[in-house]
Amino acid sequence: MGNINLQLPFTRNNPNDEEIYDLNKIYWDNDGNLRHGASDRKRDDEIMHILEADSSDESDKTKLWMIIPSRWIRLWLQFAYMKLGEPPGPIDMWPLMQNDPNVPGGWRPKKTLKPPLSKLNEVEFPGHYRRISLQAWLKFVDLYSIQGYAIAVRGAPYDDLTRWRVFKDPKVIDINLLPEPIIVEEKIETKKTVGESLLSSLKSGFGIF
Repeated sequence: MGNINLQLPFTRNNPNDEEIYDLNKIYWDNDGNLRHGASDRKRDDEIMHILEADSSDESDKTKLWMIIPSRWIRLWLQFAYMKLGEPPGPIDMWPLMQNDPNVPGGWRPKKTLKPPLSKLNEVEFPGHYRRISLQAWLKFVDLYSIQGYAIAVRGAPYDDLTRWRVFKDPKVIDINLLPEPIIVEEKIETKKTVGESLLSSLKSGFGIF
């Protein structure tokens, strides 16, 4: 369909002059101010690319998952889904990891990380991280790049930080370096979360519906 142009009155030296605005570049910033020109990303297309790359089937308890900061995901949802503010910038992984000369590669996840929808001082807390599929992670890295290193976990239990591993190349995740999943047979059949979209799962805990 092409770009849609919005013509608004704009007074210069000649009061009859008009400025043409591109609707794709008009947005509200984080302070609630109307801006133009700073962002020309096609946000709806971006969401579709991420969803197409994601595999939301959690019935496979051996699945490889990537860890991504909750703060960055929140900023991305505000930008791409709610159409507020500017792009979130590179994925900042540094807040999730700590230098440790006693582990291979010299880096490990912080031991204080809280899982999604946990409790912090008796108050519901969205957690420090979210899990996404490898395919969605690679798409995010292509779109935004990364600061720091990648973190991966293979299968359940997902929130056991001792099972996480750090990879310095965000696009090369060697599954053989990850601890094998611990499969526990459930006596009571539970409903599988098959088919839940990445967007729905990421929005949970942020008050975004």
